[in-house]
Amino acid sequence: MCAEGAPVKAEGALKFGILDRLVESDLLTAAIAFAKEVAAKPTRKTRERCIYMLVNEGARILEEGIALRAVDIDIIYLNDYGFPSYRGGPMWCADTVGLRKVRDRVREFQEQLGNCWELAPLLQRLAEQGKTFAEIQQPAKRRRLNT
Repeated sequence: MCAEGAPVKAEGALKFGILDRLVESDLLTAAIAFAKEVAAKPTRKTRERCIYMLVNEGARILEEGIALRAVDIDIIYLNDYGFPSYRGGPMWCADTVGLRKVRDRVREFQEQLGNCWELAPLLQRLAEQGKTFAEIQQPAKRRRLNT
């Protein structure tokens, strides 16, 4: 789409009055077909990238004291964000897979995709110690969020 001079964002297409050109574009049709195919058959790597990013960020949230327990994060994802209940939440999912494996995959993703995948220190420590998120007891420090 960029090669055709069309903006990538839909609101840009509306703003510049070229939505019809985008809708009729063979590239857009191919992109939609590919997205449907990927969505219908997510690969293990795709699932890992989605879940492990949540786990890594969840480890930061625990370390900062925003959440007291890993299960608190899981409950939010299950009830508010529609995380698949059969997976038990991202933190529980990581515990069942093993934090060493999660740590190793996060490192691989960081090498491939850059610093947005920087390993959370808590995840690193737990993996080294062979512990799970469910085993840790956070001190009773609460951080207030500015609202």
